Amino acid sequence: MKIMWTNTFSGEQGFVREIKPDHFENTYTKEEGASFRNRREAERAIEQLIFIGEGANNIFEVVTNK
Repeated sequence: MKIMWTNTFSGEQGFVREIKPDHFENTYTKEEGASFRNRREAERAIEQLIFIGEGANNIFEVVTNK
């Protein structure tokens, strides 16, 4: 599982590479995105992203590795 993000202002899209304490690093390449073992793990990561404020300007969704 991967997390795809979409910026609500620009429409820019990519994948979450790494979650830091106060932001996330992104990538535009799915292969470079962080992998999560299952949907629940990815959903918890999205909860963390929202908690650190990244949900204000971004929409996050879980996508499969395929």
